[in-house]
Amino acid sequence: MLILLTGKEEGFSLLEILIIMVIMATLVAINLPHFEGFIASLEERGQLRKIEHLTRAVREMSISQQRQLELFIDEQEVYYQPSGKEKISLEVQVLSKSADKIIFFPDGRSSGGNFTIKLQGGKSYSAVIDSITGRISWTRTGK
Repeated sequence: MLILLTGKEEGFSLLEILIIMVIMATLVAINLPHFEGFIASLEERGQLRKIEHLTRAVREMSISQQRQLELFIDEQEVYYQPSGKEKISLEVQVLSKSADKIIFFPDGRSSGGNFTIKLQGGKSYSAVIDSITGRISWTRTGK
């Protein structure tokens, strides 16, 4: 079999591939600090969502079981203590609170209340649990 080289071969040369790799490495190096900030904000939102999910779960259990349930707010954690079972807790630094517990009623209402937490990244958020709907909303406070 005879192969003729005509000078019109297809593909990339080694030099072209190296240039593309240098450009990509430069772009990654430039955007890396932004990516780290993005990851930190994802972790913060994850911490807030965990508290939201726990709050929502206690409210929904109160409605489905047709009984009053309580969500406790301590200086170092937010937790739910099912009767006769191990408590479900989320470790978080609580800076201030309006009450030691939020009571959820079978009709979906709650005793209402608010608390301010400081996340691992140092940012503070205030949570307000509505007394009529029992839902939680967040507001960023401080830095």
